[in-house]
Amino acid sequence: MENDLFLMVSPPGSGKTSFLFKYMDSLLEKGLERKILILCPLKALERELQKRVSRNSLWKEFFFPKTPESLSNCVKSRIKSEKWIVVFDEIHLFSEWGCSFRPTLWEAFLEFASSGCPIFAFTATLPVKLEKEIKSIWSHQFRNVFLLDEGNNTLLNKPGNRTTLLDYHKAKVLFFSKLKNNKSKLCFFRTRKEVLKLSDQLDQLGVPHLTCLGGGAECFERELASKQNLGELIILSTSVLSHGVNLPNLDEIWLFIKEENFLRDFQFIQMVGRGGRNGECYDLYCFRHLDLTKTENCLLWLKSVTRYYFTINSVFLA
Repeated sequence: MENDLFLMVSPPGSGKTSFLFKYMDSLLEKGLERKILILCPLKALERELQKRVSRNSLWKEFFFPKTPESLSNCVKSRIKSEKWIVVFDEIHLFSEWGCSFRPTLWEAFLEFASSGCPIFAFTATLPVKLEKEIKSIWSHQFRNVFLLDEGNNTLLNKPGNRTTLLDYHKAKVLFFSKLKNNKSKLCFFRTRKEVLKLSDQLDQLGVPHLTCLGGGAECFERELASKQNLGELIILSTSVLSHGVNLPNLDEIWLFIKEENFLRDFQFIQMVGRGGRNGECYDLYCFRHLDLTKTENCLLWLKSVTRYYFTINSVFLA
């Protein structure tokens, strides 16, 4: 198990976290005594995992969800010396954000990748940039690479109806026309300013809604928990809600983001994937024309590795 990388690529809402806990639980029952560090790029993800761990007395002894910034050098040295299992949840964010405004994320991956600790990494979207970064280090860092590939940049539950928005103003008009259709809505915007502007307009109309901006996920979770009627829920958010926070069933997903250079394919999939998490029908309104019927697999680029194991729709590491 030492020096091995276990990478799982699977659609949003397909149960990657549940798979992790079930698999590790089976190892613990078989006598595994290693502790398990779960590194989260978002505090919201860390809180969700902490809640999950707290409900199981055995898990509380072995599972430790953390953000990379919260780990002291002393704690990291102990983890590496004791060869803990290190899990990277939403690994694409470690690469995307770690190479820009949060360097600690990617530094954490590189540090533990060279430590000899077994590495587990989970994502629904494996961008080309991350593929290249992983390939550049695994030949001399990892003894084996295991891949569980159930589709890259793929939706588990595709929208029932899809409306392509052509003009921002007309999109807003369409949105306001559907305010009284008794359907819950999640609306994504590029900037805080756009969220707050629509929030003010809804306030003037007396339409109840919630907003979520960067750094405000914990407050949003408390407000969401206090909501009585979730059937007509309206949520306005920046990209912060594309990951991490558990949301109720949503009938409509609105992407008020027109700039294609801002909304990359993997971000698009993560946002759309917030709809129909439990198999429910939902509608999509967006400017993008990305083909949602395709299924990308990772086997082609993985063939460049000299040591790999490929499985699909089955548990790897029997």
